[in-house]
Amino acid sequence: MKSSYSLFSKYKDEAFKKLKISYELKVSKARNKKKVSLEFHDELSRNEYSKIQNELGAYSRVIISIKDDLERDVNKEFEHLFNDASNSFPTKSKNKIIQLLAELDAMAQFFDYWGNQDLNSKNELRNDEKEKVIWKGKNQTEFVQLVYMLFHSNLITNESNLITKLVPQIAELLNFELTKSWKNDISSNIHKTNNDYVPPIIKKLKNAYDEHKDRKIDKKRKN
Repeated sequence: MKSSYSLFSKYKDEAFKKLKISYELKVSKARNKKKVSLEFHDELSRNEYSKIQNELGAYSRVIISIKDDLERDVNKEFEHLFNDASNSFPTKSKNKIIQLLAELDAMAQFFDYWGNQDLNSKNELRNDEKEKVIWKGKNQTEFVQLVYMLFHSNLITNESNLITKLVPQIAELLNFELTKSWKNDISSNIHKTNNDYVPPIIKKLKNAYDEHKDRKIDKKRKN
């Protein structure tokens, strides 16, 4: 009998090959190859990826959790961690969960493959006319908390589905300079807080939105 990881690896290889063949076939037949390439990527990331995440529910975080563990301890192995995690899967749906996780990870692998194609060169797709986006906050913990909340609510992610990569990526996008200790800082903050703790950034956002809403309503009444 094959282990859970063996099945996962088999399903993932099959799913990735299928995606790659489908992508290359569509691009090869297209007149506007760049457009078709982008459309394929967008359809996969916005629809298919989210569809599988929703179908998996809480199990969609399994691979992310394993990769987080691997980053914290390089002596651990993916195969061992996956087999351990699969022990908690319901027996009746275990094979289906493994297959869906494999398809999800195959998409992440495809996104890496897609990004390395000359057709999708960042230099080709970048718009040099775009203005810089700037994070105006000064509190690093609040910034990291906000990214964590967006990530763990499945509202934002990256192609590798790793929060430890996403935080510096968003920081770079928003021209915010992180300190080297940001991981330790957020970890310390999490362990020090009580169960009823509400991050100050949430209160700031809510208060700002309420003020904006009140101004809009007041202005409409006056008019």
